[in-house]
Amino acid sequence: MWFCRKKFKVVLFKKKMDASNWIQFDDDYFEVKEKKLIDDNVKFNPVMCYPKWFFSDERSETAERLQQQANFCYWTKDFSNAVSFYNKALENYFSNSPFMRRNLLESIARCYFQLGDLSKAQALAEECLPMSYTVELKTSILNLLCTVYKSQSLLEQEKATLLQLISLHPQNYRVWLDLAQCFSAMRKREGSHLMVLMEAACFLRISLLIGAMKNNEGLATLDMANKKLQCMNLPENFCDAGKKFFSQDLLEEHLAVKPKDLTRPDDSDSPEVIKEANDLDSEDFWFKWVQEFL
Repeated sequence: MWFCRKKFKVVLFKKKMDASNWIQFDDDYFEVKEKKLIDDNVKFNPVMCYPKWFFSDERSETAERLQQQANFCYWTKDFSNAVSFYNKALENYFSNSPFMRRNLLESIARCYFQLGDLSKAQALAEECLPMSYTVELKTSILNLLCTVYKSQSLLEQEKATLLQLISLHPQNYRVWLDLAQCFSAMRKREGSHLMVLMEAACFLRISLLIGAMKNNEGLATLDMANKKLQCMNLPENFCDAGKKFFSQDLLEEHLAVKPKDLTRPDDSDSPEVIKEANDLDSEDFWFKWVQEFL
């Protein structure tokens, strides 16, 4: 996919972040109102492509021209032709352009998702993942993978992908809400008490994150999370233990020195940032304390 970097929002989340700035494709780029996180990233709009020079016979069939034609087809929801043009552009790119290749593969994956061919969308998105060397690119493809897995009820894969997103953006309550919903689906399928506790842990984290904000965003989600916790038959002291752990990266007074692995990776695009997030076992790190209540 070839998109305008200026329209791609990346925010360095501090102790008290504004989750309204969560990374997402800008749906209002074509005057479309913003919607939910995952849907935004799947229903992306390509860059503006007037005055349609790429349909003129005056220019050679370059990769750039083919890519712009594909973007236009996607914009007009002609996904089949978009796939055709993206594939032709892929054939015309030089082998020493991995960034362009990666973006084209993601664009084709999104087309297949729109066409309902989830297996092809999944295969291409998974191929893109190891080629996503920056925080913004990895976040983009992980969001797409989450949607593809969820659409196929592949809960284990969805959970693993959401945990990778949390390793990149631990202070975004929307990712934790998606993870809570995933644990809820796993609980209903497996009847596991562990999934009940994992879901509750996510709601505790959501409650703390929204409570740490200085604005009124997320109040409806906060109310929902608190009601969910009240309805759950949780072990004694579970909520206290969860709040104590989850507040470590939010409230300075809880730590004399903040551990490095509790913070969001630096917002630079260096490979070390991605490696640091990859090396963190998110499930073990964020939910190890839950095991004490089984």
